[in-house]
Amino acid sequence: MATVLLGAGVLAVPTALGSAWAPWSDPVSTSGFGPGADPIKAVPADDPAAGLVYRGLTAAKKGSPCAGGYEVGDRNTCSHGPDAAPPGLSVAGDVAPIAPAAPAPKLPKRDSTTPSEKDVVQDEGGSLAGGSAFNGGVALAADAAPAAAAEVGPHGVVCDGDGVSGKRVQVLYVYGTGTASRFAEYLASFRKWAAGVDTIYDASAQETGGSRHIRYVTTADCEVDVREVEIAAASMNDFNATISALKGLGFNRTDRKYMIFGESRVYCGIGSFAGDDRAGTANRSNGGPSYGRNDSGCWNAGVAAHELGHNLGAVNNSAPNSSKAGHCVDEYDVMCYKDAEGTVLRTVCTDRAHDQRLDCNHDDYYHSSPSPGSYLATHWNVADNQFLIRDQGTTTPTPAPTTAPPSPSPSTPRPPTPTPSVPVPTTAAPPSPTTPAPTTPAPSSPAPPTASPTATANPAGTLRISDVTATSARLAWDAAAAGTRYGVALNGRVLGWTTATGVRVTGLRAGTTYQAQIVLRGTGSATVPHTAPATIATPAAAQPAAGSWFVLGNALTGTAAELYGARTADGTPLVSQRRAGTASQLWKLESAGDDTFLLRAKASGKCASGAPVAGTPVVQQDCASAQRWRLKRAADGTVALTTASGDLVLGLGGQRYAGQRLLVLQKPGAARYQAWVTM
Repeated sequence: MATVLLGAGVLAVPTALGSAWAPWSDPVSTSGFGPGADPIKAVPADDPAAGLVYRGLTAAKKGSPCAGGYEVGDRNTCSHGPDAAPPGLSVAGDVAPIAPAAPAPKLPKRDSTTPSEKDVVQDEGGSLAGGSAFNGGVALAADAAPAAAAEVGPHGVVCDGDGVSGKRVQVLYVYGTGTASRFAEYLASFRKWAAGVDTIYDASAQETGGSRHIRYVTTADCEVDVREVEIAAASMNDFNATISALKGLGFNRTDRKYMIFGESRVYCGIGSFAGDDRAGTANRSNGGPSYGRNDSGCWNAGVAAHELGHNLGAVNNSAPNSSKAGHCVDEYDVMCYKDAEGTVLRTVCTDRAHDQRLDCNHDDYYHSSPSPGSYLATHWNVADNQFLIRDQGTTTPTPAPTTAPPSPSPSTPRPPTPTPSVPVPTTAAPPSPTTPAPTTPAPSSPAPPTASPTATANPAGTLRISDVTATSARLAWDAAAAGTRYGVALNGRVLGWTTATGVRVTGLRAGTTYQAQIVLRGTGSATVPHTAPATIATPAAAQPAAGSWFVLGNALTGTAAELYGARTADGTPLVSQRRAGTASQLWKLESAGDDTFLLRAKASGKCASGAPVAGTPVVQQDCASAQRWRLKRAADGTVALTTASGDLVLGLGGQRYAGQRLLVLQKPGAARYQAWVTM
């Protein structure tokens, strides 16, 4: 038997992923779950000490997609039930950190520092280019350059693209209201455990001559992005309630699998599992949302790897060595253990170290290159999952990436671009031209060359423009030779150089047309085209509509104003965070009379506020006594949020809270990070 818990599998049948992702339709399921299976006759009694908690699970009826298992919340999400904690781990126990702890974040009373625009854009791995922001300057943030072969970065994981686009695993630390957060104490450990999961998946692929890495959501400096999330205390009582709470907060993306480190002692581990053994990209395991929860008595890489294994599609009941309950019986193996009284294990891979590897003999669920006609060549193979980075830096086919998150579910609606309904007076800022030409960046040593106006013949490729907002756009292009540096030219001027094959350009002007092109260094100071020119046409900035939920995006960085951790407590700060489509980034204006407004948070129902003194961090409090705001529109369509008294504006501060830059009240100035757009 394995010496680490390898927890429960939950069979999820997504229904919102298009026609290829239909629920069960076969009269008899080849994988053991489905309308043709015999229902469970009796639900076992709970055994909390062993983590065998069936609360929230309903035995599926005959004809249900979950027949043969349990329904979790709805008839299309299925579970075989929980698993007991293995020797060496205890549901009631606690796992010590394996990396140095950081001090708990403290909110300063005042933020007396005024950050430069250069410092602000560096948060996202970018650099300021093009001169002063209010005179046409923009910021560039390079995407990670794809390597010839997937390479582990400085923090133990592979960074792919911009760190957020496409199908990815998002790591969450989830705890209940009233429970003390240990996020700072364990953040570095969560990242090490996530890196350990990646090691398990890649080392297992190497046994069959290949390579696979987890495509995590990563930060600008190539670390695993871990989000702290508070949910109602009762929602930690069972897996079904946890999933419902996370979905309500917007953690319901179809291009995400959520690796949850739960601050709780209910389970050891439990995870969603599609139970689909069909080969090919239409397999339900290629979609999301999927959830794998590991409670605090069982925090380690092996448990997390096992729950992710369920999310990715292991182990189907049709596999040669299946336990018929989501696991395998041929030890030693991350996914194998005695999951029922009648399960008989066989020691096939005698090296006990293989307890930390996938698929003993690679014949049940994981092989990087299975032989033609073998089980894994004709059935679902986890190594083909689109959430993994394949060897040679390639991935299985995925939809064209976009950094814009999908629209939240009905529980966290995002309206279409609203019709202006809030009076937004124009500030006295000088008007910008309709189509500004960004100025040349301040010279460095050496100064970046000017794009040659004659170097447009025979371009090598196409410049792809995507994710265009009022103030930003993403550029991508095909690679040249390894090590090539690419110049990003806007309106005929090179703004910066990068070895990546994609950049995010922020700080653009709303309602403006730009000509972009990627160039290479030529002879001397000349450049030669790598792509043909392409047009970026930013839409007009939408005015926020009172009564509608929207994302408040920063005009310089493109990041969103977020209620930290979706916390409910008064005094929770607002921070700058990458857009994620979660409820903690949704806000609503409510009229407070005299052309003033309250700014209400979707996640908590409370309002943004702060004493009208320069440097005051903006926090949430009860709306009855919260700060009133006015909106002032600039000539380029962006808005400034000003306090009804004191005439201060909302901007990005110099200090941080849990690693995120605070939003503070500032004296109005020319800094672009004091301007906002609604999304």
